[in-house]
Amino acid sequence: MATADLKDPDLDLHGLPSLETLHCLSAIPLRPSKNLANDRVLGGGILAGSIVGAIVYGVLMYFWPVILLELTAFVAVVLLLGIPAWIGWTMASTPSPEAAPEISEPVPVATGEGRDTQSE
Repeated sequence: MATADLKDPDLDLHGLPSLETLHCLSAIPLRPSKNLANDRVLGGGILAGSIVGAIVYGVLMYFWPVILLELTAFVAVVLLLGIPAWIGWTMASTPSPEAAPEISEPVPVATGEGRDTQSE
């Protein structure tokens, strides 16, 4: 059996989709999301909130630097230690998956035979 018999007609030499395959995909119309305007508004709100938060933090830093730094360090440590705590809780509270049933007969593998390998 030669290696040419194993070649997938939809892929090129590097395993990437062939030009014919990509040409067929280009016929799919791509429409912008209906939620695009909502996403932009949300993104603008996040940006504005971040800028306002940074300004408020700077003003508070001017008046109460030690308390604010202590509070910031405490919140950072709680958040950083909260991530492994959450992972541990998830691992401890998730039930073990059931064992997959054994397959009694082999599953046929598609070989790609019977496809039209000639391009029009």
